[in-house]
Amino acid sequence: MSTFRSRVPQHRSWFEFAFAFGAALAPVWIGCGSDSAVTPGMLPSPTQMLPAAGAGAVAGSSVSGSGSIAGAMSTGRAGTTAAGAAASGGAGAPAAGAAAGASGAAAGSSAGAAATAGSAAGAPSAGGGAGTAGNVAAGSGGAGGAAGSGMPAMHEDLGKGDGHDVVLLGDSYMSNTLQFEGTGGGIVPSLLSASGQRYRNYAVQGTMLLMDNTYGPAIPTQWDDAKRINADIKTVVMTGGGNDIIQSSSLQASCMMGGADCKALLVKETMRFDQLWTQMADAGVEDIVRVMYATDSGTVADSLLMDPEVGSPPPICSTGKVRCHFLETTDLVMGQRAVDDIHPLQSANERVAKALVDLMTKEGMRR
Repeated sequence: MSTFRSRVPQHRSWFEFAFAFGAALAPVWIGCGSDSAVTPGMLPSPTQMLPAAGAGAVAGSSVSGSGSIAGAMSTGRAGTTAAGAAASGGAGAPAAGAAAGASGAAAGSSAGAAATAGSAAGAPSAGGGAGTAGNVAAGSGGAGGAAGSGMPAMHEDLGKGDGHDVVLLGDSYMSNTLQFEGTGGGIVPSLLSASGQRYRNYAVQGTMLLMDNTYGPAIPTQWDDAKRINADIKTVVMTGGGNDIIQSSSLQASCMMGGADCKALLVKETMRFDQLWTQMADAGVEDIVRVMYATDSGTVADSLLMDPEVGSPPPICSTGKVRCHFLETTDLVMGQRAVDDIHPLQSANERVAKALVDLMTKEGMRR
């Protein structure tokens, strides 16, 4: 597995990104949802009825250490080798990284990651940093955020098409109508601009991962909508899971206390991602990119974040059937959020979008 992280606090579970950004702001979030002009289940349309186009293929590449993809990590898919990254960093760099990902001939192989720290202060123990939003952060880089890659095997670059086979799913972190707060509409507008593509957007602000709510059907139904309109989908970029926590004051309290109710919900979220991503893999999706929420506007009990039942990635990510990628956004957002202290400002979304484009290109995803 190649790993690339930067300046994100160590020992964090991937679920921190699903709710930490708004741990005490449910009324604000719900209020933001009520500003939406999107009706439940409404699908943005001029970017959804696009014809298929052929793709060129060039030699594939892997994520290498550069600040332009701060916080990205990937797991291997069948036929690829996810090699561990070697890194050196400043204070907080890991003492050693964990290797994870596909194994065996069909799924590729994983090589361990090693790192040296410029300072021992804050260095996590051998076995790697903590997972973020569905991943285990292996061999994370230090304060500078750069982790040099090992020697991963080349894989086919799926090339650049007309955008119809890349879909965007999620909540208001991905797409919102809060331009009056300076968000620029979320990640989607910035990503379309940065890529020069017309990716299909199905994200609806306020929606949950596990259930329907007043803002619309649950996020997995967005995948169903995308398939129904055009089933030729190779790359999925998504957010999700935060509203399941922050729209419930009791769950917020449980998460901050490391309670059993919060843990049970987070385990359910892992399994729901696994079910959804398995469906995507079976439908021919090659790459799934999970965009994490920035972690610096809320907190969750460390005892819960470090629980292996909570921090483990969806099992599908280690089967080799699909490549899973996770993009951390804390260092990209840089604390630049709207007045609700949840949604990144447009300038921050532009950095996230650039990092996504760089990640998709370096990992040879269909784009």
